[in-house]
Amino acid sequence: MVLRGPRRRLGVVIIALSVSAGVIAGVRGGPSDSLTVSYGTMLSGLVTAAILSLFETVAQLRTTRQELARTAVERERLAAVDGATVADIAAKLCLSPATVRNYLSSAIGKTQTRNRMEAVRAARQNGWL
Repeated sequence: MVLRGPRRRLGVVIIALSVSAGVIAGVRGGPSDSLTVSYGTMLSGLVTAAILSLFETVAQLRTTRQELARTAVERERLAAVDGATVADIAAKLCLSPATVRNYLSSAIGKTQTRNRMEAVRAARQNGWL
């Protein structure tokens, strides 16, 4: 396992703790205890670093999954817009007309267009629909 970035500091701390634990064990119990304690401390530190890395990865995956889900829902909403009235879109997506208007405003802003037809056209041209 290679420690980079903020984890590099953790690697230095793990090594320092392992050496310190080994020295203390060596003073108290002899050379064989020193190696055993030092090795055990190193392994514990590496396991801790791996667990922290997994937590970070899970958090990143969760964020990515949420972004992908949000994008898929936005595509579905934008596809429903094509030539339909706000009432038609609301009925198709089981939403209130006010919610549909809010979503349309958001889509128009994200596509940097002036109206919903331009937003749909921009989405198609960019391969989002």
